[in-house]
Amino acid sequence: MASLGEMKDIAEPRRTALTVCLLAQVQAAVRDETVVMLSKRMSRHLKRAQEELLEIEKLQKETTEQLLATLRDVLTALRGSGEAAPAARGRGRRRWMTCWR
Repeated sequence: MASLGEMKDIAEPRRTALTVCLLAQVQAAVRDETVVMLSKRMSRHLKRAQEELLEIEKLQKETTEQLLATLRDVLTALRGSGEAAPAARGRGRRRWMTCWR
């Protein structure tokens, strides 16, 4: 790279060409740095999103396990209540099923 004094000694067309080349190199370097910066930022966002997703999956699993345990308790309680009136229990089940349609 030439100093300012040396640039004055160079003819105008060549000086303009050297200036344009320098500008192109600087633009390329800035683009490269911008891409690296964006890549690092996206990597951080991806890592945070993956951690958040794992936390959500963990909470969903816990909720599902609690619901299954509650269902198991309800079924055990129903089974333990006896077989006294299976027909009445069937009518109640049908009535309960229709409310979810």
